[in-house]
Amino acid sequence: MASILLTAVLVAIPAAIPAASPPNIVIILVDDMGWHNIHAPPVHVNEEIKSPAMAQFAKEGVTLTNYYAYRYCGPSRASLLTGRLPGHGISEGMFSPAQPYGYNANLTMLPAKLKAGGYKTAAFGKWHCGFHNLAHLPTSRGFDTYTGYLGGAEDHFTQQTADTCNGNRTVGTDLWTDDGTGAPGGMNAHGLNGTYSMFTYTRLAVETITKWGSGGGSGSAAPASAPAPASAPAPAPAPAPLFMYLALHNIHGPDEVDPRFLSEYSTTIYPARRTLDAMVSAADETVANVTAALEASGMANNTITLILSDNGGPIQEPSGSWSSGNNWPLRGGKYSYYEGGIKVVGMIKYPAMLNHGNGRAGTVWDGLVHASDWYTTLCTVAGVNPDDTGPGRVPIDGIDVLPALAAGTSSPRTELLLGIHNGTEGSYRCNTPGTLPFWPAGTPATGGMKLIVGNQKPSAWVGPRYPNASTPTTVWPAASDCSKGCMFNLTADPTERVDLASVQPAHHYAMMQRFLQLARELSAPNGDDAAIAKKIVDPRACERVAATGGWWGPWN
Repeated sequence: MASILLTAVLVAIPAAIPAASPPNIVIILVDDMGWHNIHAPPVHVNEEIKSPAMAQFAKEGVTLTNYYAYRYCGPSRASLLTGRLPGHGISEGMFSPAQPYGYNANLTMLPAKLKAGGYKTAAFGKWHCGFHNLAHLPTSRGFDTYTGYLGGAEDHFTQQTADTCNGNRTVGTDLWTDDGTGAPGGMNAHGLNGTYSMFTYTRLAVETITKWGSGGGSGSAAPASAPAPASAPAPAPAPAPLFMYLALHNIHGPDEVDPRFLSEYSTTIYPARRTLDAMVSAADETVANVTAALEASGMANNTITLILSDNGGPIQEPSGSWSSGNNWPLRGGKYSYYEGGIKVVGMIKYPAMLNHGNGRAGTVWDGLVHASDWYTTLCTVAGVNPDDTGPGRVPIDGIDVLPALAAGTSSPRTELLLGIHNGTEGSYRCNTPGTLPFWPAGTPATGGMKLIVGNQKPSAWVGPRYPNASTPTTVWPAASDCSKGCMFNLTADPTERVDLASVQPAHHYAMMQRFLQLARELSAPNGDDAAIAKKIVDPRACERVAATGGWWGPWN
């Protein structure tokens, strides 16, 4: 873990014994799913949305009420897969199809760690971690097999996306596959395009689980038995556990859905909201099919399944136009450091640990968790050392949160830096502000204090039925000015309505000093940040599209 950012509370945690064999691990990452874009009580209550599988998942698992991720797309995924905070060894930028960049190839990604520990690894869906060269492709970063799209967004039905090279707009199909038997790195997935992408990725995920359950992977832990006689043949080796990363395209734009899901919603619902609601239902069907496959295969008891969002729902695009995400009652959305942009949906189900003897199934946990924590947590429960020191690598930032989650005790994570930008923009949350060097004596020492630095947009609050007919199409509140640091008490003010910076200047000073200290300590060379920010593209990317008859892929 990186330097002093890893401040942790040492607590006595009752033993929670997982299954004897390493667990299978399934991560379902729902793209752009806002805090209120799901109905999964008791935390996420939006009865307009039909998401029965996710609601059932919440009943059988644990819902995280303080789960955080980066404010948008690529850096959030890179953080999840590398165990580092964006800005600490991985870029805080994201890139278009023709930009020749990717997230630090020196860092060992989670699938490579688990693969070294005996896991078989598979990924389906969105990558968005770089593809200009072979070194950044999914199967070069630890996945045995992969099928999906390499960029950040595309048409859900045609799988086409576009970029501009030398002033000319280039449109091509972004769909890639690698089953480990063909050319190194894989090839364009000819023949898989033209279908609603949710159906393709779900089918592949279910087929993979079914194969594992029929003898290709790790199911329920077998009971101990007496030693076999010396003359008996040696037992067959234990099947390899499975790590599957299912990164859905839904509910990211463009807002498109198969008509079957749209028909589930009344035509009286505002059209844009109705479409996004239906996209959530499509994602929910994936959850239903994957969880059913785990049950049918006998793998469910010894499988850790995570349902996560990568960032808050988008309520306003950088262009200024509104978007259909909803984070009610939280403030802001994707692209901002307000809670609506970084406090996201997170649920976990692990029957072997959470259902037997401790009554954790169907509960909530308010411990502080960040996306980078899954790296350390999953490596540890899999029996793999999460350490990733070496040339060109910064220390990991993730903390193992599973023992505290299973016991229902305080999280070992007590503070969180999100956004570094050399101290010019970001946020810092501290649950134990009394430990800060400059915190005024005699004032409350605990509680969720949060600092935001830099102008923030979007900064609005939306209602529970957003968007609707009264949603403005071009007029939005100006960016809120947090250039000197806005401060909120999240315990008393979870929707960030009262900026305490001017009324509690001493507390604000303590928070700001800690933010700047961590930003200095964790700022690391991230290679392509400046170029990514300038939107520099490589014309060879578009030339490859033309040369292959209209397909995106690595070119460098």
